Amino acid sequence: MELTPSGPVPVAEGALDADLLAAVRDEVVAYGVRRATAASIAARAGISRVTLLPARRHHPLARP
Repeated sequence: MELTPSGPVPVAEGALDADLLAAVRDEVVAYGVRRATAASIAARAGISRVTLLPARRHHPLARP
């Protein structure tokens, strides 16, 4: 789902993945691997850093 001013809109499956990968590529090309951050990649992709990197407790491999 994509949130728009008129409400949530379904996004084609894989579209967010493609946008995110493009954002990673563009950020690394522009600033290099050492200067690219999760926050800058998320901003370039148009999502929040929290959306990109959810809390560890929600990760399927997190320890209880």
